[in-house]
Amino acid sequence: MLDGSYFHDLMLSGGSFERMFDEPGAKGLFLVAFVACALGLGIALWRDRRRGRLDKAQAFVWTATFTIALCLYVTPRAVRIHHALNVYPFPQMLVAVALVRLFGAPLSHRLARPLCRGAAMIALAALLTSSLAVDARTSAMLQRSGGKGRWSDAIGAFGAELAREPGAVAVSLDWGFDGPLRFAARDLALLEPVWELRQNRLPGGAWRFSGGPQHVYLVFEKDLAVFPSGPRFLDRVRSLDAEAVQIRRHLDRDGDVAFLSVRFFGPHRLRYTSEFEVDLR
Repeated sequence: MLDGSYFHDLMLSGGSFERMFDEPGAKGLFLVAFVACALGLGIALWRDRRRGRLDKAQAFVWTATFTIALCLYVTPRAVRIHHALNVYPFPQMLVAVALVRLFGAPLSHRLARPLCRGAAMIALAALLTSSLAVDARTSAMLQRSGGKGRWSDAIGAFGAELAREPGAVAVSLDWGFDGPLRFAARDLALLEPVWELRQNRLPGGAWRFSGGPQHVYLVFEKDLAVFPSGPRFLDRVRSLDAEAVQIRRHLDRDGDVAFLSVRFFGPHRLRYTSEFEVDLR
C-alpha cells in the first residue's frame, strides 16, 4: 500500500491477514524514506514556526498524516482494514514535500544546493526503483502461482467448472468464495450461509440445511479459514464413510492447497450450533 510490499506479503500468506508477516516478502525503501522525511520535515517545520514563517500547507500534510494514522490505529481491526485508505496519499505526500523542500533548499554555500538537489534526486530514484522491484516480484509470483489461498484463481476455475454442471449449487462455508465465484461464473447458483452460521452460534440457535448431490460445499483449511465453521465442517465430514462423501483438494499452480470442496453422494441434512451434525438420508 506504500511500496507494494504489503500486497506481496498478503499474497504469499494466501490472503491471511493473521499470517501475512510470518513469511518475509519483497521489501521496498519507502518505510525508511518515510521515517527520515517525517523527522527531517518535522524539524524544519518546527524551526520555521520559531522564525515566524511556517508553511501552513506543509504543516497540514505533516499533521494530517499522523493524526489520521493514529485515528485509524485506535479503531477495531475489522473496521480498521476497511478504512485504511483514509490515510493515503498523505504518507506519499509527506515524502514528496520533504524531497521538494530538500531539492529547493535556500542554502548560501555554492556546493550545498547541488548536493541537496542530488540527494533528493537519488532518494526519489531509489524509492521508485525499489517499488518497481517489489511490483515485479509480486507480478512474477502471481503469474507463476495464479494467486495463493483465498486469492487463488483456482476458486474461479472451479466455479466455471461447476457452472457447466446442470443444477450445481456452490455453498460457501467461509468468507472469500463469493466474490471470485460471481466474477468467474455468473450463472452459477451460489449460497453463502456463512453469516447465518455465525448468528446461529448464539445460545439456543441452530442452522439447518437440507441438500443433495448437487450441493458442493466450499471450505478453507484451518490456517486460511476466517470463520471456524469451515474447519469444523471438514472435521465432521472426514469422519464419515468415503462412500458417502467426496472431499476434493484444489491446488494452485505451485501445488499448494488453495481450498477444498465437499460433496455428498446422496440427500443429507446439516445442523450447526457450535459443531456440525450430519444426517445421511
